[in-house]
Amino acid sequence: WPARFRRSKRLPRSLPSSLSWACGMAAGKKATASVDRSPQGLFVKFEDVVGTGSFKKVFIGQDLEQGNRVAWNEIDISNWDALARARVLKEVKFLSTLRHPNLINFFGAWMSQDKAKVIFITELMGSGTLKHFRERYPISRRHVRGFCRAI
Repeated sequence: WPARFRRSKRLPRSLPSSLSWACGMAAGKKATASVDRSPQGLFVKFEDVVGTGSFKKVFIGQDLEQGNRVAWNEIDISNWDALARARVLKEVKFLSTLRHPNLINFFGAWMSQDKAKVIFITELMGSGTLKHFRERYPISRRHVRGFCRAI
């Protein structure tokens, strides 16, 4: 990946002791160990899955520089043809250029060592879907349309 997709600071390889909150210590569970690390050591991935889709799997991760939880997104491209791989790389590069207060933040991207996965880090939005929000808090369709226009 070009340098503009990577952060410049390099952090130590050891995980800080403050990671215990990242995956459940506050809820009385044992802390989850990290299962993967970004090439520059800025992000770690935990085994907790936030969601899955037809193309990607999203895990909880942590930004070791800021201490914030992030979304570790993995797209398995091992069985894709060259054209599809190029398109997903183009989409990730486009995602990295977007800056708007109503969009999630993009923090970095890279390919796995074996070139089988495209991994990118975004802001973690844990509040669920608009449908779940509407089920939990009764709001009118007019308000939903307003949210959609704002996005």
